[in-house]
Amino acid sequence: MARQPYQPPRIDHPPFYTLEPNGSIADFVASGSRGRRGRGAAVPAEIVASKGSRVYRAHTYHTKVPPEGIAAFIKRYAHPGAVVLDPFCGSGMTGVAAIESGRRAVLVDLSPAATFIASNYCERPDPEKLRREAERVVAAVAPALEPLYTTRCRTCGGKASIRFTVWSDRYACPECGHEFLLWDVARRGRRVAAGLACPACGREGHRGLWTRLEPEPVLIKYSCDDACGGGEDSPEPDDLVRARRRWPDRVSYPRTPIPAQGDEIARVHNQGISRVDQLFTPRNLRAIATLWHTIGSLPDLECRRQLFFCLTGSMPRASRTNKYIPALGIAPGPILGTMYIPGFHPELNVLALFGRKVADVVRYYRGARPIAGPADAVRISTQSATDLSNIPDGSIDYAFTDPPFGSNIAYSELNLLWESWLGARTHVPDEAVVSRTQSKSVDDYQGMMVAAFAEVRRVLKPGGHFSIVFHNTSGEVWRALQAAIDDAALAIESTVIFDKGPNQSFKQFTSEGAVTHDLVVTCRRRRRGEAPLRDASEGEVVGFVRKAAAASAKATPRKLYSATVAHFLREGVRVPVGFREFRALLRHARDKET
Repeated sequence: MARQPYQPPRIDHPPFYTLEPNGSIADFVASGSRGRRGRGAAVPAEIVASKGSRVYRAHTYHTKVPPEGIAAFIKRYAHPGAVVLDPFCGSGMTGVAAIESGRRAVLVDLSPAATFIASNYCERPDPEKLRREAERVVAAVAPALEPLYTTRCRTCGGKASIRFTVWSDRYACPECGHEFLLWDVARRGRRVAAGLACPACGREGHRGLWTRLEPEPVLIKYSCDDACGGGEDSPEPDDLVRARRRWPDRVSYPRTPIPAQGDEIARVHNQGISRVDQLFTPRNLRAIATLWHTIGSLPDLECRRQLFFCLTGSMPRASRTNKYIPALGIAPGPILGTMYIPGFHPELNVLALFGRKVADVVRYYRGARPIAGPADAVRISTQSATDLSNIPDGSIDYAFTDPPFGSNIAYSELNLLWESWLGARTHVPDEAVVSRTQSKSVDDYQGMMVAAFAEVRRVLKPGGHFSIVFHNTSGEVWRALQAAIDDAALAIESTVIFDKGPNQSFKQFTSEGAVTHDLVVTCRRRRRGEAPLRDASEGEVVGFVRKAAAASAKATPRKLYSATVAHFLREGVRVPVGFREFRALLRHARDKET
């Protein structure tokens, strides 16, 4: 039988959420509150907000600004009932903060994955109904999927459920042709060794230069169905058969090609992956596809969109991008902000993973502020921030956004996994990013930011403010942001350091000049006669760095760099240095002090 073409579900929910420019926004903002205007309580000079809340656990995204931090700005600049705009809404945290603060929101993003996630964060279904409908879905798929994750308890010999199966890369020595497992030669503490030594001939070299073969299961962690508890062991023959089996295509799934060129995602081609479905093991692909089909076809589901939301929230950890740390024996999740298949990746039990995600989402909805209906509180629109012509002039009370940070994250590439299943793709030419493969320079990025910020200025009411969460380790990118604000006829009124807490992404741990403290830059319309941006003198830069070093001897270089950028932004001075240059100046200043 020929494979049936994949038919994506309908995910939009007009007028609340559309996969195109939302035509109902004008009526929505016209019906907004005419309540008291003016400023609320001042925002603290530094905001600390955690990433460990129930909001964060409901669904993953590449970046999130904690909504409790956003709420402080909304309460300052938007009166109750006012309309808040986010033109780069991502996962919708501005919408969450607005709803929780008794405001209304217009959320815009170019990515259908982002707007789908945002729409589910901003909707308020009955959590108990969602839980019951999820139980119906699991009951429908359990006869087909539970046997996929069954093994033998090594203690009592009875039935056990697989928690996860660790797969290891395999390599062939280019010298003697001997094949071996990375698991056997490269486990060193908490890290996987980059260099390899052939067990047969002793040849050494970086593993990126060796011939990579199909991975193999090397370890199973399980829970006994009786009273034996859990355990771990090497796979037995039956385990290997289940893990390696190529399952018949009883349900369809997207076979979206992965571009051979890309800033992030193209690297998986070097690992033998050329389609989105290959980002899953055969067993987990079958489980995801079966759940997806069942959610789409089971009759009388009122929470269908939220069930898809639970499943897309499960996908990154169900994929081969998940990582396993041998020394700790844990599978903490994928490497955020990048597209990479680790040398050891855990194949999680999708049924159990889906159940935990449903519990996370139900917990989020239980604690969320109730609203009459999503269409009364929010409008979500899938479109470019550079053209907001469906939003009337002077109709928005306040705007808050977390725009792309130059080249930090390739959203259109990383969202390909979700968007393939959702059946809607980002229009890449409109993506505001610095990208080698898209041939978009810092100047191109700046031009798109100018267009977006000018649109925000146009739709803001007189006296309205616009706050931008931003950080970058490149002085050039900071200067591009400053120029975009200036060219959009805006002026910086204040800056606040935003500490998102200890939970950091892979890039924040490994990148040169990793970002740990964002800045929130709040702007207003530029007034006539205000001084233009100027350049800093060398003495001005050195003097400020020395003063910062002396006043904050215990502060980290990363936090001091954020404070330095904030100073120059407020002074109307082009940010003179990137983090690397700043760190050298700081080291020199501290050496002189000692």
